[in-house]
Amino acid sequence: MCLKDQKYMYALDWQHTCYEYYPQVKTRKENPTFILDERYHGGGYNAYFPEFYPNGDYYLFFSKDLSWGYLTDPWRQHIFVYGEQLRKEIQKNAQYLGFTLIESSAGNKK
Repeated sequence: MCLKDQKYMYALDWQHTCYEYYPQVKTRKENPTFILDERYHGGGYNAYFPEFYPNGDYYLFFSKDLSWGYLTDPWRQHIFVYGEQLRKEIQKNAQYLGFTLIESSAGNKK
């Protein structure tokens, strides 16, 4: 597991709320989910939880120490991955995840 001793990772959505994401918790939230919070007018707010697969929005997931992460691209239906540890995990599980791997030539020396 890429998290090692880190309990959470960050999940950023450029148009909505950002989160500390705990991948060990296997629950799925409906979008939007109303969050009760009396500090807000109306007693709460709508939260939109990022999706692992591109679904029409840009999401960025990354480790607390920034050593790995991925960005979803809704227009291309791609996920861009950085960090050798996460790349290896995705390569091992690509078929299960339904991914077609496209290797980048960036950084390769000729």
